[in-house]
Amino acid sequence: PGEGIHDDVAIHRGIADFLQSIEQKRPALLGSRNALRATEIAFAAYESALKGGRVDLPLAAGPSALRELAKRAGVEF
Repeated sequence: PGEGIHDDVAIHRGIADFLQSIEQKRPALLGSRNALRATEIAFAAYESALKGGRVDLPLAAGPSALRELAKRAGVEF
């Protein structure tokens, strides 16, 4: 079987990359920029599903599909 995202191999690779990024003075692969990009893609998928069409990235600030979905579920943030 292949490597999973929650197994020990993946965790060790993430830690190794983080330590190497410090030594090499570069952003870690699991750093905040990549996390923000991944989050934006997930939010765009929600927005696209709500609109029923294409959504351009980067997302514009303003009313968000995620907030609408949360509101419909009774969750405010």
